[in-house]
Amino acid sequence: AIATGIRHMQSTGEMTAEVDATRAAAAMLAGIQGGVLLLLSTGRIDHLEAALDLAIDGLRRPRSPR
Repeated sequence: AIATGIRHMQSTGEMTAEVDATRAAAAMLAGIQGGVLLLLSTGRIDHLEAALDLAIDGLRRPRSPR
């Protein structure tokens, strides 16, 4: 579902087509899972928020030429 959302954003021009949607979705899911695990063990949401904020920011940022 995350990869589908990324691909949709690429199709509407909200995100560059250079992003590997499958890989980006896997990284985002790992961040969510890690953030939730830390939330459950510490009672703090900081880690989950940071993972999501950085992942989303990274997807929105235009890619620089190689």
